[in-house]
Amino acid sequence: MTDPISRYEQLKQERELLDKQMEDLEKDEAFKNDMACKRDIEQFLEGYGKTPNDLPRLFPEIAPNASSPKRTRTSTKPKTRRPLIRYTHPTTGETVESRGLNHKTLQEWIKENDIETVKGWGEPIADGDSS
Repeated sequence: MTDPISRYEQLKQERELLDKQMEDLEKDEAFKNDMACKRDIEQFLEGYGKTPNDLPRLFPEIAPNASSPKRTRTSTKPKTRRPLIRYTHPTTGETVESRGLNHKTLQEWIKENDIETVKGWGEPIADGDSS
């Protein structure tokens, strides 16, 4: 743990740096223009009893997700998984277990043979029966 005096000095230097950065920013014309614009808009909204938080509701085209509530899943049934299939190459005896044909080895077999042939090598297995 650093001693309190060192921590104080460090924070004092950080504050001086931040003060300098803020002064530089306040001298910037673009910043001054943006602040004046913000101030004018806030005063305008205040005249109508509105706040900046009301803007997304008033202008949904600017922030379309802000005005519409998030849609949640309405279905309560769980997602069904594809069955696990064990493919066995009849020539080499090599086996691959997969839920689809995207497995690297299966893709190689499909290049060597046609997809229907490789599909014919598959047998569905129960998820816990992998060996």
